[in-house]
Amino acid sequence: MSRSRFAALVPTGREYGAANKYDPEHCWAVREFAQAGMFPEEWTAHLGVTMPTLYNWANAYPEFEQAMHEAWWLLQSYWTKKARASVQGTGMPPSILSMILEKRFPDTWGKNSRNTHETFESRNDVPDDEDTTPAELRKLTRDELREKIQALEARRKHDGGSK
Repeated sequence: MSRSRFAALVPTGREYGAANKYDPEHCWAVREFAQAGMFPEEWTAHLGVTMPTLYNWANAYPEFEQAMHEAWWLLQSYWTKKARASVQGTGMPPSILSMILEKRFPDTWGKNSRNTHETFESRNDVPDDEDTTPAELRKLTRDELREKIQALEARRKHDGGSK
């Protein structure tokens, strides 16, 4: 039996706690959590962050975005194995597994699922007719906007961030 190409990426035995800011170790964490069959709500609970924080990290750090993609596939693989075992009669009956997943995880397994890989992929989609510029920024002049941008760049440089 061949190993998953992701299996080698996920070490075991690590412990995680509340995250005050992004750490590259979180890439391993989401992979490990997904490989264990944990849903994103559990990832956030273990890391001590919210789902929007995961999405913000994915937007800011390409390695975390890649880890999230891999985590979604690992998670899908885990539950596909469970479903296959169920259908083959070696796990719980398919109807019970389906009922548990749909009732316990409606955002992922319900009729109108939201916590899916597609949700992650579309996290930044904005309808063409929707203006997402905050009202306070729309009121600023070009010079005021330039000053804000320079202040943000200076703060980022001071904080040691490259993005």
